Amino acid sequence: MPGVNVAGAPGPGSTTQVLASGAKYVRYFLHWQDAEPTRAALSPGFLGGYQSGLAPLAAAGVKVDLVVTGAPAWANGGAGGSTPPTDPNDMATFMGRLASALKGKVAAYEIWNEPDNQEFWNAPIDPARYTALIKAVYPAIKTADPSAVVLAGPFSGNDYNFLQGMYQAGAKGSFDGVAVHTDNACLNSGPGIYYRDGTRIGRYSFLGYREVHNTIVQNGDNVPIWMTELGWSSTNTTCARGDSTGKKTAGVSEANQALYLQQAYHCLDEDSDVAVAEWFTLNDAGAADTELNRYGLIRSNGTFKPSYSAFHALATKGDQQTGACGNFSGPKLTVNEPTVGTKYADHLMLSATASDSDGLHRISFLCDGQKISTFGVGLGNKHTATMTWYGSANIALGPHTIEVQSTDRFGNLSEVDVPIVRVLASQLPQARTWVTAHVRGSGLTRTVTGQVHTDGPGPVRGRVHVIFQVRSGTKWVTRHIKGANASRPFRIVQHLARAGRWRVRVTYTGKAPFKASASPSHSFLARG
Repeated sequence: MPGVNVAGAPGPGSTTQVLASGAKYVRYFLHWQDAEPTRAALSPGFLGGYQSGLAPLAAAGVKVDLVVTGAPAWANGGAGGSTPPTDPNDMATFMGRLASALKGKVAAYEIWNEPDNQEFWNAPIDPARYTALIKAVYPAIKTADPSAVVLAGPFSGNDYNFLQGMYQAGAKGSFDGVAVHTDNACLNSGPGIYYRDGTRIGRYSFLGYREVHNTIVQNGDNVPIWMTELGWSSTNTTCARGDSTGKKTAGVSEANQALYLQQAYHCLDEDSDVAVAEWFTLNDAGAADTELNRYGLIRSNGTFKPSYSAFHALATKGDQQTGACGNFSGPKLTVNEPTVGTKYADHLMLSATASDSDGLHRISFLCDGQKISTFGVGLGNKHTATMTWYGSANIALGPHTIEVQSTDRFGNLSEVDVPIVRVLASQLPQARTWVTAHVRGSGLTRTVTGQVHTDGPGPVRGRVHVIFQVRSGTKWVTRHIKGANASRPFRIVQHLARAGRWRVRVTYTGKAPFKASASPSHSFLARG
């Protein structure tokens, strides 16, 4: 269900804007220190403003999500509003009174704002301490207003590690949903773009909410996710926050802000795990072009951005996008060599081709789970990795498994397993070979290049000999012989002993199971 964030306290102006936008939810902040500056003395004027401000929204069927944060000085020893209370029961008492006063006007409460973020939680980040707070608050709210939804979080990004810490501290059963924020600092890519932290989707990826859901399920729970902030800033400035400071743009164009809004809500519409998603924010925060000022659907001068029209259409007509959200398929992977059931004696040729329209990250070869080699630089969208594995001569006789893996730039994995058998050379059928050779050069220097080929399981074993013979009368006399490894292409450079007519012949001596062979002779005249 689409909603919006609104800055400040509820009132006639924001109510009119929220209703016009078509939003089904609206999110406001309430600061505890303003509502109860003195222990057990709720500010009647402050509370009355919320009661009157929220009433028209409830009457119109717009549900309110209220995030309650900030402790009064009497509750935290004067450590500042962002410091949590010393005694969680103090907040529980306040929340019970608040929920009773706003019953029927507030659909959901978020307990604190980003308790996993030191900017808003002025204390060591501690899932156990936050768990103690929400365990105290939850029954107080539910007693005062059983229909109210109590949300854990919201978390900064999709902080599934913090949530796991809460479960370990016994938080299960003390919240009705988990709130996350995906309007991360300097976000400038669409919702389908993500990274991985190990095997898991990264916390600061939009799609990381899927890992939040996985964490919920893994802990035997089934509560929904509320994405209480999502958004992209329509700024042209360079990032000035976090690890990306000075390294990239801080936002996107207004056109892309609208496009990413549509794509994000399409992702969520396709996923029943997210119950509510509230855009951050309805209005720009100021006229200056900064990241934090430009998240709004409405410009500071009151005019509508393209994203406003996109949100209104989505809220009134539903999701109009099609297609999958994010690529979670691994690369297309084909193993060229070895083939299934290959029998070999010594060295094994390995070759695989991978392709992915989103870009390849790596191609790896393994044997029985142990890494042989990895190719991972400049692979592009398609790459063939080929190598001769000389270590294959050192593994035990008998069956083994060659595993070929490839990942794309999102970390999606494809794997193909190929069973092979290492045998003694005498157990292999004889394989035909043939030698190709080319002679180039001038004067008394000649370069010979070539390769030994086979129709059997390559690469071939043994040596090649490059033989240089000079004409002496009616005979050919051998003057130079150089050897090379027959398992790979060879290149021999030879300075000839004298001018005259020469010929070059390359012979492969053969080594089981490969038969011997030789190239045709290449004759030439060498002038000194």
